[in-house]
Amino acid sequence: MSTAILLLLVHCAGIPAVLGQGQDLTRQPEAAGTNVVLASIGLIGQTGVFPGDNLFLRRLAYAETRDGVDITTYREGYDGGIWQVDESIFDQTQDTTTHPELASLYTQINSTLGIYWPSSTWVDLRSPLYSALAARLFFATVGEDIPMSGDLQGQAEYWKTHFNTDPGDTVQDFLDSVNELESLECPVRGLDLVFVLDSSGSVGSSDFALVRDFVADVADTFEIGPTETQIGAITFSGIARTIFELNTHSTASALQQAIQDIPFMDDPGPSTNIADALSVLGADAYTSESGARDPALAIPRVAIVVTDGRSNINSSQTIPNAQAVHAAGVVVFAIGVGGSVDLGELNGIASDLALVSLLSEFDTQELLGLQRLLSFEACLVPAQVDIEQTITDILDGGEVSFFEYLLPVQGMTISLEVEEGGSAALYASSQLMNPSAAFYDYMLQTDSSAQVYVDPGVLGDSGIVKRETTALYVSIEGLEESNSFSLETAVGDTTFSCGCGITVNKKFLFIALLLVSVVWFL
Repeated sequence: MSTAILLLLVHCAGIPAVLGQGQDLTRQPEAAGTNVVLASIGLIGQTGVFPGDNLFLRRLAYAETRDGVDITTYREGYDGGIWQVDESIFDQTQDTTTHPELASLYTQINSTLGIYWPSSTWVDLRSPLYSALAARLFFATVGEDIPMSGDLQGQAEYWKTHFNTDPGDTVQDFLDSVNELESLECPVRGLDLVFVLDSSGSVGSSDFALVRDFVADVADTFEIGPTETQIGAITFSGIARTIFELNTHSTASALQQAIQDIPFMDDPGPSTNIADALSVLGADAYTSESGARDPALAIPRVAIVVTDGRSNINSSQTIPNAQAVHAAGVVVFAIGVGGSVDLGELNGIASDLALVSLLSEFDTQELLGLQRLLSFEACLVPAQVDIEQTITDILDGGEVSFFEYLLPVQGMTISLEVEEGGSAALYASSQLMNPSAAFYDYMLQTDSSAQVYVDPGVLGDSGIVKRETTALYVSIEGLEESNSFSLETAVGDTTFSCGCGITVNKKFLFIALLLVSVVWFL
């Protein structure tokens, strides 16, 4: 009676087995789909080997093969994979005689991804990560920069001139594909997004009008509302001013009007007080009074700072104030315009070097390109969450929430509970900022509750060289029409494995054992 009843009681307690540990479809031949493409691009991007590609690699996958789901992607006799890298193009990625600059890239790729490129073959490109790498290596040999993300015509012509050799494919085909791709909705639940805008005299009223249009374009890419994305605005010159808060405008139309009404306020004297703007951002922008959502919802908090200069008021406090904002869990993008910006200061303002952008001037085309890039990147920002902080939310089918934890040396236990009628999948990784079904270290899928212990000692065993990081990234995707969930975490291993594929919380095991005892004596 003992084992059978115990397993039955544990199952009835609603604690199903852990469903998966470790998957990397980016290295699996003939894998396809949006998650596979995003994982491949994410893994390459996080190596830091290549400069930003202005969304070109993402667009290329969709234009060439609809992310690999086109039935001709893996046709017989052609091994170019999702990115359709012709054999002649692949050969160019291994030609260090003509392109000696490739040698240093090989070394970096090997040290970060564990791939020694000179040993690869064209057939390897049937695996998505190899196809993406081949395309990226090829563009490093072209000798012409990839056009800005806002210059769609330029990217289409770059594609046709340097990459696509099919006479039946046209520049217009690329444009149509990109427009179709970028009409798809951002799958993230929402953001609390604040713009911090330079309103000093060096910007000028005419260029500030372009900045307002840029903010409006970014805002237009999100669903606006109290349960979706909320947007606030701060301007700074001699002092910083809150123009409107996150909860001031709850509809897209009201927000768009408010953005166009943001005043240009140039204060007399030295007037680039970035330190004060960051102080206001950290102290006031993300309070409950200003409309920031409850931490239990784990809505990502994002700020976009735009300036054309360097701090000239209380400048010694600029970086400390930025660090305080980062410590509060706000992800900061920094945009510098023109030749007067201090790159070191921008690097300190941004949460990560990859979140720094430089523009030569306030130009409509450059701002449009940046808008597209920021909208894409902001869509994938994880919310920074403390261990033992309970998160509760409701996801629609296909919606995703991203979280980032600091992984303790003892590891951590993740517990996911989904209310009746819903179902959710959870993916966790230390390697990829946005884990999914295509790439994860741990996975749970449940319509009730499930747990997993994340052991730092075994993370990164997917073939990718471990990153020097203490971060654990978690994604939760809603699988039914409506999915109400609760996510809890704890330091260390609070689960128990019975050795039969079922992992349970120790308190539930204790209850189950008590029930077994009662049944036994009955």
